[in-house]
Amino acid sequence: MKHRATSRCIERENNLEFSVFGGKMAVKIVRYWVWMILAVFIVFILFETIIGRPVTEEYKYNLLPFWSYLALTRGEGVNIWRCIYLNVLLFMPLGALLWFALKDRRWLKVLIFSFALSMSIEIMQLVLRRGLCEFDDVFHNTLGCLLGYWAVGLFARVVDRVRG
Repeated sequence: MKHRATSRCIERENNLEFSVFGGKMAVKIVRYWVWMILAVFIVFILFETIIGRPVTEEYKYNLLPFWSYLALTRGEGVNIWRCIYLNVLLFMPLGALLWFALKDRRWLKVLIFSFALSMSIEIMQLVLRRGLCEFDDVFHNTLGCLLGYWAVGLFARVVDRVRG
């Protein structure tokens, strides 16, 4: 059973959605197109992380958690920061799209979805020998998705307050 505060928060966000897009039918149409854009974006992510990469001769993996931060402490900075930044940035639009796509907006759903998608990508990279399979990518991709989700949610609340 849901807590009252949680139910009110979800109800308020759903009402916000109606006030931003106007009308129940408009929301259904927008949600339909958001799901289409989401599917295309996931294909884009798969292309960038798996399909568009060359096959290597050997399996490449690094399962040491947060190895990239350890490398940063050793002074191996520029390329590591670039990889972290790009992994976070790649998944931010996914989180933003999920904010619009999900009827029941709970960050835990976004966390589970982005974690599962990122783990799937990393496993496919390992099995297909296309890229480096690593825990850090899963962490940064999931973080990027959550940041995108929270950014849109924050923006929507600001719009709601401005509209009064």
